[in-house]
Amino acid sequence: MQVNKFGIWINNNLFSLCGIAVLVVWGVIFHYWTPVTPIYVNEWAPTYLPWMGVISLLCLAIPVILYVCSREYREQRWTQQVVLMSIAMMLGAIIHRPRVFLDVQNLFFVCTLVAFFCDRPLRVHRPPLFYFAFWIYFIWQAITMLWTTNMSEAMIYFNRLVPVAAYPIAFWLIHMDDRSYRSLILLFWRVTCIGCILSLVCWMYEMQRMNLNISEFLTFGKHTFNEIFAFDILYAWSGNEHPTFNALWLLGGLACSFFLVDKKRLPLFEAAISWLLVIAVIYLSQSRVGLVTYTVVGASGILYLLRHRRALFYTTLATMVLGAMIIAVTQIDGIRAFYADPTRDGLMQVTTDYLRIDPWKGCGIGGTTFDYISSVIGYEFKSWWPWWDNVSMYPHNQFLGDWVQAGIVGLVLMCLNMVSLFYECYRQRSFLAFIFCVAVLIIMQIEMPLHILSGSTIIAFLTCFFLCRHLPNDR
Repeated sequence: MQVNKFGIWINNNLFSLCGIAVLVVWGVIFHYWTPVTPIYVNEWAPTYLPWMGVISLLCLAIPVILYVCSREYREQRWTQQVVLMSIAMMLGAIIHRPRVFLDVQNLFFVCTLVAFFCDRPLRVHRPPLFYFAFWIYFIWQAITMLWTTNMSEAMIYFNRLVPVAAYPIAFWLIHMDDRSYRSLILLFWRVTCIGCILSLVCWMYEMQRMNLNISEFLTFGKHTFNEIFAFDILYAWSGNEHPTFNALWLLGGLACSFFLVDKKRLPLFEAAISWLLVIAVIYLSQSRVGLVTYTVVGASGILYLLRHRRALFYTTLATMVLGAMIIAVTQIDGIRAFYADPTRDGLMQVTTDYLRIDPWKGCGIGGTTFDYISSVIGYEFKSWWPWWDNVSMYPHNQFLGDWVQAGIVGLVLMCLNMVSLFYECYRQRSFLAFIFCVAVLIIMQIEMPLHILSGSTIIAFLTCFFLCRHLPNDR
């Protein structure tokens, strides 16, 4: 009997081939047709295409439907099916706008409670260490509201931190076997690919509408196009446009691809296509931290796949180290220009000046207003920050930001959060969780993701999900 190898290859790589076909067809359409209506769904745009939100939700529902129709899902008992379906929906929703993932988040918590109370006998496992670290961090941030200088801002920041405490409680009630876990990882990888395709579709649409040349996007930097940033164009389909927080789910999906290749759940061709999709979106959105973390995750993933082939592993590692050293020595001016940001440097200087005066207690969560910081250090922001009276002082560093707001205790608790996460990654021998935590740690050096709703949701949900297996001492 003759085996049709080409047909088998097509079947094994069908998902990625369909994605490529969508991009090719979409590009051909725009070659002959120029749209006139913007897609924007954020506050900067007066009009947008309502159907884009519907299409994006339908596309993100495809991996969830594929998972629910799978044999692994149908073989589970009904209480487990309820939980797994809610996790699958949440994995699809977290890359969309907050209004979407907040609605799905409520459904996730309800399904978790229903399954827990309907499952007999009730089963609870001992929470891992990082659950306690998250809970203590959240409680201390709440305590700092007692001496905050701005209660209205404090309530906003406090609500954004709720996922840090809520998701560990939910996953404390969840049990998951390896087969279900790997199927959900595959689902999230597919969601990431669809998110990349939607972003590239938006980019092609808006580039054609605004009559932009593709060469304008090839120069890396904080450029604007008709007074619009590149990341606003790419992420117009969701309205969740901040490139750093979108990098969280992009890098999470990238890490999943290496995990799935290692577990023989994903062909190398499909994984390579996803790597190209992710780097294309990161580069076109002009995300500097995304480019750095992509390099770190990609290099770590390659070494992870080569870990059983010692000669090739050490050769690749030596080549990577040598290449990094050569770039660091020969391109030092370019590296400095790559990281240069006068606004961030100014905010960092203000932060260090404040910490010299008040290093212990902090100003309380939400208390980093420009008026308060100016009163402490005698600094005039208006000379270089035109929106100084409308926004809070944002240190753009998670550790320094927690130190300013929650004092030295907040800084210590933030460090314990990361230490406990890496300890759990080591205890479970989880490359997937480890490399995601490395990416989060890098992002925390130039942003405060836990003080933004989309950032805290993605970090809390994905870390709990990636580390929800092998939890001991069921009772």
